[in-house]
Amino acid sequence: MRIFCGVVASLLLLVGVVPVEARPGQPSAKTLYLLEDDKHDQWCAFREETEWKAEVEALSALVVATANYVDRHLSAVDVTEQDEAGDWIVYDHYSLDHTGQISKLKRTINLLPGDRSENEVFLMVSGTPKKESAASRKLSTGEPVSGADVWLPNVPITTRVEAFPFFPLISSPGTESKAKSCVQVSHP
Repeated sequence: MRIFCGVVASLLLLVGVVPVEARPGQPSAKTLYLLEDDKHDQWCAFREETEWKAEVEALSALVVATANYVDRHLSAVDVTEQDEAGDWIVYDHYSLDHTGQISKLKRTINLLPGDRSENEVFLMVSGTPKKESAASRKLSTGEPVSGADVWLPNVPITTRVEAFPFFPLISSPGTESKAKSCVQVSHP
């Protein structure tokens, strides 16, 4: 349990983004905070980071995200997913191009058993992820590691913004003006 709480605290620090104040002539930036509420089979969006963090903790949410906007256009999506035991955590940073489509994914996978951190970069080519680079490091020291293949959690790569399970929340005008909004998860 202590490991789980430490991972959640690390998750919140890594994913937490501080909104930037708009200045005349400067682009305005805004962040929408999201979490998967698997107990109620829904995704929820929060305008305020403090309410989001409290709900993440209360629900012990295993999947959280942030949607970052510049001048009201979605510019990046960060998704963090971990397992219940706290053995692994995946940090995904999706960059969007000027058309609003995913152009790049930077992924970090931290594995406590094996003391390993895997860093991967994918470019989206015609809607397909193409691995651009990969590097392995010791999680505890950051030293480069080479060697045998290591087990990695099977966390799918999202290739289209519309495929995010929380897409209705990040695409709806006015979601950011509500303190909390939720949508049911649709299962295929």
